[in-house]
Parts: sequence; structure tokens; C-alpha cells
Amino acid sequence: MASISTFAAFSSRGYGFGGNNPIFPTGGDYVIEDIINNKRIHVFVNSGSFTVPSNIKSTIGKFFSAEVLVVGGGGGAGNGGPGDYSGGAAGGGAGGAVVYDSAYTMASGKAFSVTVGGAGGTNDSGGKSMFEGLPNAGGGGAG
Repeated sequence: MASISTFAAFSSRGYGFGGNNPIFPTGGDYVIEDIINNKRIHVFVNSGSFTVPSNIKSTIGKFFSAEVLVVGGGGGAGNGGPGDYSGGAAGGGAGGAVVYDSAYTMASGKAFSVTVGGAGGTNDSGGKSMFEGLPNAGGGGAG
């Protein structure tokens, strides 16, 4: 199974008055339909945009709320350094920061910029992740 080091995930639902044809926001590398919880989850493992179509209508007009989770890139592990033959292990990198909003208000007709921070290499911190309009989720420190 592949390991996903950093990601940003957004849940949305279909909106509009199209009867059996709801209108959905777009964006992300993967879209997961959660029919049990009535959610559509947009997962980004690469930077991109989350686009809300202009014809989305909700109970609050041209705005709707979405659940947003953003995770910064994890820090890379340390190493023993040159000439370290003691057999000692280096520290592991720290996890990235988390930003979560359970009801982030978005306007229809807008594309929101998404940045996914990369994982840190050996002795490097992870990159920051962000969703436009929310604080950045900083990357974890190196080990």
C-alpha cells in the first residue's frame, strides 16, 4: 500500500436544484464518495485548486460551508552524521501541523488555491500546506 506523506482533504456535498443531478465542487487527486455520511471527500496529494461552480445553490444563497482538513508535510529523519559508528539511531521527524475547520464558508464561482507541502528529506523539515483563506499548516521539524 502506498504511503501518503502529506495531504489536504475537503468534504462537500452535491448542491443545486437539479433533482437527481446535484452540482458538485471539483478538484483533488482523489474523490471519495462517503454515502453513509452523505459526504464527498476531495483529497489532494499534489497542489492544485478546489473549484466551487457558480451555479451551486444552497440554503444560504451563493455560499456554502465545507469541512476542511489541511496537514503539513512531515519532517525527515535525522542521521548519525559523518563518522558516527557508535550504532546509535537518529531521531525521527515530527509530524506536520494540522488546520481544521468544520464549517468553512465558501463562495460559489471561486477556485480556491491548495498547496500540499512535501515531506522533509534527511535532516530537513517538511513543507507547509495551505488552503486559500485559512492559516498555513506548517511542516514538521527534522529528526
